[in-house]
Amino acid sequence: MFHKQDEVLELATLAGGAVQEKFEDELFKVMDNILDVNTSETAVREITIKLKIRPNKTRTSSGIEIVCASKLAPTISFETQIFHGKNAKGEIKVAEQDLRQMGFEDVPQADREEAPVPSNSGERISVVK
Repeated sequence: MFHKQDEVLELATLAGGAVQEKFEDELFKVMDNILDVNTSETAVREITIKLKIRPNKTRTSSGIEIVCASKLAPTISFETQIFHGKNAKGEIKVAEQDLRQMGFEDVPQADREEAPVPSNSGERISVVK
C-alpha cells in the first residue's frame, strides 16, 4: 500500500514546471474568453488537468502523460440579412441592407420593383425583377 512520504511529487515542479505553465496558459484563455463581449457573460468555463500514469511491467517506474485543457464559452450567434442580384451589366452583387450599395443604380427604373424590406433610412428600396 502507498504511504505518504516526506518527498512527494509537487504539481508546481512536475515536468520541470510545465504543468503550471500550461495551467497559466489555459487560465489566460479562459480570462480572455470571459472578457470577450461576443460570449455569454454567465457561461461556465472549465480548466482540466489530467495525468495519465502508465507503470512499466515491473512497476518500478511510470510514464506520465499530462494534458491541460480549457472549455470555453462559444461565441454568441447573430443574424443579418443580405441582398443579392445582378446589375444591368450582369455582374453579381451582394450587400447587407441597402441594395444601392451594390450598384443597382445602373438598372433601368422599369426593371425595378419595391422590396418588402425598408433600408436603414426607412425608405423602400428597389430590387431587380
